[in-house]
Amino acid sequence: MKQHAKLILILGCVAVVLCGATAVGLALAHQSKVAATAQSADAGNAGVTVGGGESGTSLPSASSGRISADSGATSSSTKTDGASSGNRSGGAAGSPADASGKAGAGGAGGSAASGSNGKGGGAAGSSTPAPAPAPAPAPAPKPKPKPATVTISVSCRTVLSNRDKLKASKKSVVPSSGVILGSRSVTLQSGDTVFSVLKRACQAAGVSLDYSQMPGYSAYIKGIGNLEEFDCGPQSGWVYSVNGAYSSTGCSTYVLKAGDVVAFRYTCNGGADVGASGAR
Repeated sequence: MKQHAKLILILGCVAVVLCGATAVGLALAHQSKVAATAQSADAGNAGVTVGGGESGTSLPSASSGRISADSGATSSSTKTDGASSGNRSGGAAGSPADASGKAGAGGAGGSAASGSNGKGGGAAGSSTPAPAPAPAPAPAPKPKPKPATVTISVSCRTVLSNRDKLKASKKSVVPSSGVILGSRSVTLQSGDTVFSVLKRACQAAGVSLDYSQMPGYSAYIKGIGNLEEFDCGPQSGWVYSVNGAYSSTGCSTYVLKAGDVVAFRYTCNGGADVGASGAR
């Protein structure tokens, strides 16, 4: 019984020793593997540094090429991050220069790009042009002044009540209305007289005008519309008024002004029948 107990105890001790030896062996193996992995990583980093340095040489090992590619991807990522984050990431992105010269340059480029973007944004905001003022409205054209005019008319209504005195040869020339030239406006010209306006008005209307004029004397109206003086009695003939007032002044010496109203009337008794006594 005691021998069995001793045997079991010995076997237990042996088992403990074997377990411990196994654990130590595993630990040593793991430590060797970790050390080998660390050496491989150091070798890869060394290859990347040489490849990114000034000499431009690189290690020919496959593992160093793979790590260099990975490092290049890291540099690209760092450059993108530096461009998007501005001044904050410029320094951080530039710090990986120990692993790759290109990566460091990328960080600096990111910082520079961010700075120029910020500056450009500010300049664009400050250069917005002010809205142009609305153009001034064009001045309204000034209305042209109306030409000065005078009004003139010619009538023989007095003959209608004195047909018994009218020459038979003249009965056909007297209008039934007694109006030879209806009231009309005539453009006033410089120096116009009663005679000059009557002459232009008759010419425009196709009415005949018979007159006489001697040098140094005023024009004398003998007949208008084929109705002559003395056709309706010994005191018949033509008289004129300006603005309702009859005048004995010769018609070619009476100068008119704008707005004057001229009326020629045929009288059968020396002007009394038209309110122009003494006008002839």
